[in-house]
This record gives sequence, C-alpha cells and structure tokens, in this order.
Amino acid sequence: MLFFTPALTAYVLIVTVVLGLVMGSFAACAADRIASGGSFLRGRSHCDACGHVLAPRDLVPLLSWLALRGRCRYCGAKISARCPLTELICAAAFVGVVLRYGVTLVTARYLVLTVLLLMVALVDYDTGLIPDGLLIAILADFLIVTPFVDMGGIWRVYLKGLLSGLAAAGPLLLLVLLMDQILKRESMGGGDIKLFF
Repeated sequence: MLFFTPALTAYVLIVTVVLGLVMGSFAACAADRIASGGSFLRGRSHCDACGHVLAPRDLVPLLSWLALRGRCRYCGAKISARCPLTELICAAAFVGVVLRYGVTLVTARYLVLTVLLLMVALVDYDTGLIPDGLLIAILADFLIVTPFVDMGGIWRVYLKGLLSGLAAAGPLLLLVLLMDQILKRESMGGGDIKLFF
C-alpha cells in the first residue's frame, strides 16, 4: 500500500519496523516473566545468568544482541537467539498488518492483537498454559476498539463476534470432551478452547 508518496510510505514502514522490534522485545520479556510467575509491570530487565540490571544500551532491540554477539555484557553468558527472533517476527507481522490495513484504528487493534498472541504463543511454549489474563486482554482489545471502528452497528458486531466464537469453540469443546472420555485423560487444555473462542 502506498501512503501518498514513496517517501511517506518508506517512513511509515520504517516506523512500523522499529515499533515492531520494540513491541517484540516487550512481548519476549513479558512472556518470560509471566511464564516464571513474575510481573512484567514491575522490576528492571536483568541478565538471567548473573542478575545484573541491564543498561539502556543493552536493551536496544536486535542491535544490542548483534553488537554483543549474543552474550551478556557483564558476565559473558549466552543470550538466547529467541529474543531477536521474537523481535523480528513481531516487526514482520507489524509490517504485514500495516501493508494490509494502512494507518487506521483497525490496524491499531490488530497490532495489539499481534503482540498479545505472540505473548500467548511464548508462554504456552514455555509452560503449556495459556494465561487467562492474556485472553482477557485479547477480548478487551476487541471490545474497546470495535465501537470506534464500526460505529453503525456495534451490537451487531458484538453479537457476530460472540456467535463466531461459539461456532469455533463449541465443536472443539465437544470433541475434546469426547476425546477425554475415550483416552481417559485430558486431551487438550482449557486455555486452547478459550483462545479459539
């Protein structure tokens, strides 16, 4: 999508990439803290190996990891490639959303959704659990932005969302309950069903 001029398009995409890298870094840090039972709202970023509080120069998305060759500046411990990979995935997803929807409120909703789904994926990968708090944040993203995006029929959109959620999660729930009975064990976690909804 071209935003008026090629120069403006380049500017929007550069800002989008930077925002995607920053939010990918946030998603990786927040998911790590959620998975370990901590709060992502409090506390400073620190090295997992030596505990040293990281300086701002250590926290520049992607660039710090590359400059330090994937190691802690203070103790030399290896920093997982998952951090810059998460940042790059988020930046690429952000660019895709902006190219598809332009600079709109719908884009804002999908950018927030992208970060939340990335956090869900990372926490689920680490723990096998999908926190209800992240699912509530996804629901809030839909409920809060929808009135500004579709002013004509807000209740129709909410009803459509509810029915779509039930259509996706209902059959899955029935299948899971059936498989639980057949296998005599839990076949799928409840977080997955709530995420489908």
